[in-house]
Amino acid sequence: MKNVYLAGPMSGHKDYNYNVFQIVADEIRRRCPNTHVVHTANTPRGLKHEDYMEWSLSYLRHCDAVVVIGDRNTANDSKGVKQELLLARARKIPVYYHFEENVYERLLHG
Repeated sequence: MKNVYLAGPMSGHKDYNYNVFQIVADEIRRRCPNTHVVHTANTPRGLKHEDYMEWSLSYLRHCDAVVVIGDRNTANDSKGVKQELLLARARKIPVYYHFEENVYERLLHG
């Protein structure tokens, strides 16, 4: 089983983009069997940004890959995504962008 961390912008988005996280996570699960997707949209609501980041970075440390919602230009505008990507790169965890070609194929075989 491959553990995949789903990253993406939340602050400033309607309902913190929770619906988008659920849709993308479901699509990854459907197209990449034996993949477990984790993300902070499943954590309690109403926490401070720092609390969400603590959860996020803790989850990410135990994952085999990161999928970022959005593309390289828009997703990197998020302060949280920037922190997550720094950790992923430091730990040499592969990072894929949801809108890249072959993202599902790369998750399956990458």
